[in-house]
Amino acid sequence: MFSYDLKDLSVLVVEDVDHFRELITTILKTLEIENVFEARDGLEAMEVIKGSPLDFIFMDWKMSGMDGIECVRMIRKGHGLSGPYVPVIMITGHAEDEFLRQAKDAGVNEVLIKPISARSLLSCFIRVLERKNVFVNSEAYFGPDRRNVNLPQEQQEERRTAQRFLELPEGDARAKISDGSAD
Repeated sequence: MFSYDLKDLSVLVVEDVDHFRELITTILKTLEIENVFEARDGLEAMEVIKGSPLDFIFMDWKMSGMDGIECVRMIRKGHGLSGPYVPVIMITGHAEDEFLRQAKDAGVNEVLIKPISARSLLSCFIRVLERKNVFVNSEAYFGPDRRNVNLPQEQQEERRTAQRFLELPEGDARAKISDGSAD
């Protein structure tokens, strides 16, 4: 049974196809998320990001103007009120390894392959929200740790030679989620 209280989250849906954007928005509102913003491309998304603190972003990849990859790179550089740590799920119809690698290299938290269902969107959303809050900051990359962060502590320490790992700040979207299950 779904037991999260998501109503106070602010979520942005960036999708250039009206029908698909409305579908994602409808799914999110069904989860009782009250603050769902919409944008048609990366440029509109940056306007929303600059003007509204967000807790989560669903971003299409292929859009005219500024595409999703370029927009994610700007987000990870700290453009906007949400800061560089806002979780981003990239939505794409491209399941090839090269596309997935490009999305991860840009700093997305997760990739959701089209066509999607309410169940696949919710599953991906919850997976990102529950994931350990570790970001990597190196000369070549800033974003969520792309490797398995559920390793034993001693193995994680061995990986840290050339990178600095950052815990997400207090007040991150994932900290806002409360478990509504009864004890």
